[in-house]
Amino acid sequence: MSSPTEEVVDERQAEIIDHNIAAGYVTYIVDRWEGDRNDPIVGIVRYIGVWREDQLEKPDGEAFDPPFWPTDKSRYSYRTEPDNPKPLVWQTVETTKEADHELVRFKNDQNNELENGKYRYGAAQKRSELYQAFMDAIDTLAKFPENEEAWKKVERWRTYNARLHEK
Repeated sequence: MSSPTEEVVDERQAEIIDHNIAAGYVTYIVDRWEGDRNDPIVGIVRYIGVWREDQLEKPDGEAFDPPFWPTDKSRYSYRTEPDNPKPLVWQTVETTKEADHELVRFKNDQNNELENGKYRYGAAQKRSELYQAFMDAIDTLAKFPENEEAWKKVERWRTYNARLHEK
């Protein structure tokens, strides 16, 4: 019996805004982001990259676009991979869309509280359990606003946070 494995999805994306070929060099203007482009927690950064023209040709003479995200290699290689040429210049031009830092912090906090299988004890365990119960109660109250047990879970979470901030 094989064990189930979680497949990691690569959310790194890039869009070529413009490119130019002049004097043996290829210049790209590229936007890069990680995740859903329309998500307010995702920032978009614009880069400029320059390669030699011969770096972006296959042995048969066909031209290709280079990858705009570095590949994760676990081994050291002293030779240049033909399908992943290193740019002569790679610089940030501007941030075209700023990520909402408050939403990023909220997402990270929520992931930390709801992460299953994470080792916790004491106050951290209690906080995680109360937060999970609170989130489940919010879902219940969206469908059944008169549910008294769900309201008690919401009140437990509010009371817990109020006591933490009383000091």
